[in-house]
Amino acid sequence: MEFILICNFLLSATAAFLLVPAFTKKHTLHVALLSFLFLLSIVPTFLLANPHIGVLPWAIRDGLLLFAAFLFFCLTFTSNKWKTLLFFLLFLLSIAPLSYVVYDDFTHTYIDANIGLGLGFLLTWLLTALYNILAILRFFRQKSQ
Repeated sequence: MEFILICNFLLSATAAFLLVPAFTKKHTLHVALLSFLFLLSIVPTFLLANPHIGVLPWAIRDGLLLFAAFLFFCLTFTSNKWKTLLFFLLFLLSIAPLSYVVYDDFTHTYIDANIGLGLGFLLTWLLTALYNILAILRFFRQKSQ
């Protein structure tokens, strides 16, 4: 439970940190999306950890955080048709572990610990952190030039 609380705090801190560069770029939709994601990320963990609710609220919240990080990463590049298609395919590839976790949770009931569930969320969190770090580095590199 402590690990879940730490990850929840890190996700909310990441969403809050992303608000600062988003305001400087003046992307209104991006700022609104990140504000909404920040509210989602500070939802109390004990409500989401209820075994009767299942894994779907976690997957929705983490999928939205991954989308926000990916959107911020995409906004640091100049867009054209091929880059947009490539970013869309990369996002679908990034969200695949999370969608498999939801599918596996609905189709199979495990009596003991589900290692695939933890690995799917961990991979999603790692990809979210990677996109955030890359976007922040590109953002500050563009600002310095």
